[in-house]
Amino acid sequence: MLEFKNKIIFFLIFEIHILMAEAVDCQKPQVELLDLDRYAGTWYTYERSCGDCTNLTKCSRASWSKPDQNGNSTVIISEFSEISFSLSEVTSKAYIEDNKIINEICVPAVGTVRLEFWILATDYDTYSIVYSCKVDRDKPCVRK
Repeated sequence: MLEFKNKIIFFLIFEIHILMAEAVDCQKPQVELLDLDRYAGTWYTYERSCGDCTNLTKCSRASWSKPDQNGNSTVIISEFSEISFSLSEVTSKAYIEDNKIINEICVPAVGTVRLEFWILATDYDTYSIVYSCKVDRDKPCVRK
């Protein structure tokens, strides 16, 4: 009998945009090593919190394969755009480097986009808390 393991998951993304003119680097959190074999499955975004993003997508889903012999997982990311009112899907390659997840996505006319993030906590079955940080050197520093 095939057992369906439901992963209606918290895939919480804390994306911090550091808007500073001077060279500032993101803090790298201390995390436990992620087991990509156990992480394989479909994860749904429950909530996203990001500094200056507009959250123009919804119903985000990431389906992770078990890693191959080189440690690479295939991740199929899909989400619904509230601009075009259409569902988009992209396939990426993910792997662990220096205790963080690297997700490489091939974007037409742009090339390979490399995203870095950390899994702060997961029980591999019901939730995953994800953190990423990006230094945005193109925007001026606004202080209040």
